[in-house]
Amino acid sequence: MQLLDCIEAQTTLDQEARAHALALRPMLLTMIDRFDAAYAAGQQALDQVQPAHAFAFSILRTTLANLLVVMGRYASARDLLDKSLALQAAPGGPFMTIFAQCVNGVIDLLHGRLQQATARFRESAGYRCMPRIHAHERQCHGGPVAGRGSL
Repeated sequence: MQLLDCIEAQTTLDQEARAHALALRPMLLTMIDRFDAAYAAGQQALDQVQPAHAFAFSILRTTLANLLVVMGRYASARDLLDKSLALQAAPGGPFMTIFAQCVNGVIDLLHGRLQQATARFRESAGYRCMPRIHAHERQCHGGPVAGRGSL
């Protein structure tokens, strides 16, 4: 966190680097179970991270949605994910699609909608591997998120 403080304190950061730093803080705080601080940092950064910075925009909003699920505010989490998708021209890549689908899947699971949750998790698992230049090589994304085997 100290390194992130130093990065954020730099006055020479361009807008994209600043957006990534702002989005990183809530995610790191979430990873160390400091949910209240993560939520406060994320809320503060919401207006500062614009859709033009697709990955930072997506990761911030999906991290906040995940925090809202932890806080039991499921409707707010889903609303944030839906509004974020509507605001951005292009999603932040396959990882963000997987992350957002998993957050939605957890909400469905917590509400007892097992079939809907399973469908979301299967859809996320479908983003796992993408072909590379050579047919025998595969670049995998989301393996740890989606898990191995069938759902």
